[in-house]
Amino acid sequence: MEKKSSQKGLYIHIPFCLKKCAYCDFYSVPIKQNAVDDFIKSIIKEIKLRAVNPPFGGFTFSTIYIGGGTPSLLSTPQIELILTAINKQFGINNNAEITLEANPATITEQSISNYLKLGINRLSIGIQSFNDSELQLLGRPHTAQDGLLIYELARKSGFKNINLDLIFGSPAQTITNFNSSLDTAIDLAPEHISLYELTVEPSTPLADSIKRGDIIPLDADSTQRMYFRAIEKLRDHGYEHYEISNFATSQHQCKHNIGYWRRVPYLGLGPSAHSFCNNQRSWNVKSIEKYNRMILAHDLAIEGTEELTTSQRELETIFLSLRTSEGINLQKFKKEYNIDFSDKYSSLINILTDKSEKLLAILTAQNFSLTSNGFSLHNEICRLFAQTMDI
Repeated sequence: MEKKSSQKGLYIHIPFCLKKCAYCDFYSVPIKQNAVDDFIKSIIKEIKLRAVNPPFGGFTFSTIYIGGGTPSLLSTPQIELILTAINKQFGINNNAEITLEANPATITEQSISNYLKLGINRLSIGIQSFNDSELQLLGRPHTAQDGLLIYELARKSGFKNINLDLIFGSPAQTITNFNSSLDTAIDLAPEHISLYELTVEPSTPLADSIKRGDIIPLDADSTQRMYFRAIEKLRDHGYEHYEISNFATSQHQCKHNIGYWRRVPYLGLGPSAHSFCNNQRSWNVKSIEKYNRMILAHDLAIEGTEELTTSQRELETIFLSLRTSEGINLQKFKKEYNIDFSDKYSSLINILTDKSEKLLAILTAQNFSLTSNGFSLHNEICRLFAQTMDI
């Protein structure tokens, strides 16, 4: 039953994995059945606690994203318990986008069919590569053949909105091998492809291997060539490059992620999950043991909160908006901050839109947005905006 129509998102962090991938720094723990049972009790209780506490009480969600970790390790009854509690305590819009992340090593034809029956209508499959040697280096627990099989099973079961995750820029990855993985993904014709550049995060097994000299990271030039070739190829095959790392066919952009980039309110459940509402951010404890203890003691498992200043909000709007092809809506920016964006940042805009150099951005009467060249330098460009703002 719907209570409100404005967009609000819900993220659920499932912190279990078969094993930790070499590059991953998201919070996760090895799966143990008793730990899963305790977690399900805790997250249902967190749902109840959040529903009676401001600012999220009374929300109805238009997007739900079940991520992790590896959500597909949960059984169908466990996922059903969570979704039922959400609908009872909050509400889920009738046409809500409900996404579940899945690892090809942990799902079957039966589980895929069950997801549809639960109302999950978007499947995000963590393929990462269709090359077995690359998958082994990344520490992925599945093969390329597993990925192909699960995709076909998802289609056969009736999923009409499928995303495939691919990674580029991994050590020892060749441009030829990456192009082969990309071609395979395009031939499968998913509605959405997420293309992530491998980031070597501190304290991950991959970072340790590179530090020891066991693995040599891929050079920046090869990584950039992969990115630009992918943009060109995906556009040629009808995919809209609507965000730095995301490509979609018509009407299949990820609504949940668009909510993040537009700074709509969202609630995060589970250990390490983040929430945002009324210009305040909060985040849960990054420990499943501490999370369980706090929740079962009738306490929210919030580790910290941050009230964003006007300058922080302005910079965040710039940072997030410039991730998208739409860019910064100049009229909305002026309405929210009482600032003429084109005037305040004129010097930097002139540099970024200089056609005698590599064109990094485009300014129109309505929007300021980055080009593909600008996307590849997004973080550096946003640092320039921060310097202009003195943040």
